[in-house]
Amino acid sequence: MGQPPAYNFFLALMPEHEESRRIAALAAQWREALGLRGECFKPERLHMTVAMLGKLLPKAPAGAVIDAACAAVTSARLSRPFLRLDHATSFGKQGPQKKPFVLRCDEAGDASFKAFAAPLGAVWQHVGLTVAPAGLAHMTLLYDRRKLEVFEIAPIHWHPRCCALMLSHVGESRHERLAEWTLPD
Repeated sequence: MGQPPAYNFFLALMPEHEESRRIAALAAQWREALGLRGECFKPERLHMTVAMLGKLLPKAPAGAVIDAACAAVTSARLSRPFLRLDHATSFGKQGPQKKPFVLRCDEAGDASFKAFAAPLGAVWQHVGLTVAPAGLAHMTLLYDRRKLEVFEIAPIHWHPRCCALMLSHVGESRHERLAEWTLPD
């Protein structure tokens, strides 16, 4: 008998089609060069989580919760962050468990990411949602058992145009876009 379904519900910055294809191709090159065995995320699954609205939920969020999240994002004054992804690493401790292999921002990119997310804090509360901020700005490329130390990469300059409310079907490697917004310049 399989595991019962579980869902993660979150807000994410989404790369555009060409950007996600380019990043996925780089991930495949790094996977090969570093001898990683984990499967690279498909381009459409690449994202940067801004806020976790629900983790390991036993069922998908109800329409009212989705509507509240949409209202919060729509009412926030969001502006596009400038992100410079300039190093890669793994999160997690040594051991047999799989660790996310991620791209990370420089300090200015981290600050821009936090400034982007900041206006959402009050609006989440206003619509009655308890939200966990995402923490360190990162983009997961794959999961692997190897722990990699931080290494520099040729910078990827990213000025996201799209923000989306996402539902992850845990264990299925599948994300569903529930709503999306184009960010103003």
